[in-house]
Amino acid sequence: MKFSKENSTEAKKNLIILSIIFGVSSLVMFIPQIRELIIKFGEILIGRSLTHEVWHSRFLKWEMEFLLLILFVILISFFEKKIESIFKQEKLLNYISIVLVLFSSVFLIITSCLSDDVWVDETFSLGLAQHNIKDLVSLTAQDVHPPLYYLILKIAMIIFPGSVTAAKIVSAVPVIIVLCISHIFFSKEFSCKYSIFFNLLLLSYYSVMQYAVEIRMYSWCLLFCMLCCICSYYIIQKGNLKYFLLYVLFAEFGAYSQYWTAFGLAINFMLISILCIIKNKKLIRNILISAVLGVVLYLPWISVVIRQVSQVSESYWIAPITFKTFLGYFTSITPMTGILKFVAVIILLFCAKNCISEIFQKNPSALFYLCCLLTPVLLIVCATIISLLMRPVFQAKYVFPLTIFVIFFIVFAYNEYKLPKKALLFVLLTSLLCTTINMKESFSYEKALAQINNDFEKFMNEKVSENTVFVFGENVNGHIPPILAYLYPKNKVYNIEISEMWASAIHYDRKNLIKSLDDVNNICYVINLEDEPYEEFKESSYYNVQIGTYPPMRFYFRQ
Repeated sequence: MKFSKENSTEAKKNLIILSIIFGVSSLVMFIPQIRELIIKFGEILIGRSLTHEVWHSRFLKWEMEFLLLILFVILISFFEKKIESIFKQEKLLNYISIVLVLFSSVFLIITSCLSDDVWVDETFSLGLAQHNIKDLVSLTAQDVHPPLYYLILKIAMIIFPGSVTAAKIVSAVPVIIVLCISHIFFSKEFSCKYSIFFNLLLLSYYSVMQYAVEIRMYSWCLLFCMLCCICSYYIIQKGNLKYFLLYVLFAEFGAYSQYWTAFGLAINFMLISILCIIKNKKLIRNILISAVLGVVLYLPWISVVIRQVSQVSESYWIAPITFKTFLGYFTSITPMTGILKFVAVIILLFCAKNCISEIFQKNPSALFYLCCLLTPVLLIVCATIISLLMRPVFQAKYVFPLTIFVIFFIVFAYNEYKLPKKALLFVLLTSLLCTTINMKESFSYEKALAQINNDFEKFMNEKVSENTVFVFGENVNGHIPPILAYLYPKNKVYNIEISEMWASAIHYDRKNLIKSLDDVNNICYVINLEDEPYEEFKESSYYNVQIGTYPPMRFYFRQ
């Protein structure tokens, strides 16, 4: 059915009227008594009490998102023609794309400079970076992550010793590179409007704003996944061996940065390989060469992986999977926040439907786009199965780097299926809204996490002097020594009855360590809560301490 101009105008008018009605009627959510009634009804419905302050805050946030959403619908309806004309001016779009990249880059750098708080996991990263390269690699081999990110951080710490700002900029740099690569790639292969679309979607992810200022490896994994995705595009388009080799190179960078990234890229490579075989059986040679090369390059770390897997299978800190956490895995791969996630889900489903329809029409491009979406989905499914069969080993943040494939999927699908321009404009504007929300939430999230670290440091500063020596029992979580090494770099750290954990980099004496410390006045002795202390410390004052999600420990102070 074709719509006449009159029908189109009438539909637009009705949309505006409905938007105004919904917007005005929703204003009742600003009345505290109304929100309180809804919360109490929710308590009756689920049969338990709720935290009223938290839910009042959530309702206000959702209301603001909804009102802005309504505003965007109205603005798009009024300025549709003007906006569409802008999208036809490639030169103007190029300038807009460049400005977006520059503005976002400056913002990320400023954010890194202002975010001087660190939380427990960040102090762990900084503590590792204080060691020499040989010891750093050895220590990382005892952790649950590969060493590449820590080596990158080490280089920054050599240039800017002890600088938290420099360490945070190290995490911002890969996101800036992703923004730049997006502009170059889409401008060359498609249009600048797609680079704008891509970057706005990228920035709309809460996780991007979070990990761009967090001293961890996730933003670097995002970059490596981006490069792999672009390589996979050229593999399908051209099939040249060099793109296979480049894919392997960037995948190795990801594999030496984070294991779940390695798993996800392995899934993606498998899917791409299947498509290549379907398209041209002669590409099997390139697939085998790149696969063998990938295995060879990772052989030096295979023994470490096996040992770490056995350690994790025995004990790990992640809580059991629930239906809520399982759903959280999938919502984490969608952009936007709050109620706007429903918009993202609708877009993904719509694009997936079109992909499947095109597959039945034997469109090879549709298979490639679907593979982009399937990459994080299959990772979530496989990780969930592993967690259920062995023990919980997966969190939503581990899938974050692979969200880049989801963004590519949306952009590719838009280009292929010509989604309505109104839908695109709507997504762009709502993405911009989410970016703004994320700016605030990223700071508040970081502050909340850093408070855990600050509280612990305040407690320790009251007990620890410059002469205090730290002594750890053999079963203490291996993350704790480097955290204290970062907080107190001039204080010595020892282990009792040392295992291989941290042995190569922490000062220790395997025999008679306690006796060797007889003349030391200030000792902080740390053991697991359930372990028995050495006789020398049984009469000392002690405190039960918990740092973040780490198991509770007992701190004995001999002064």
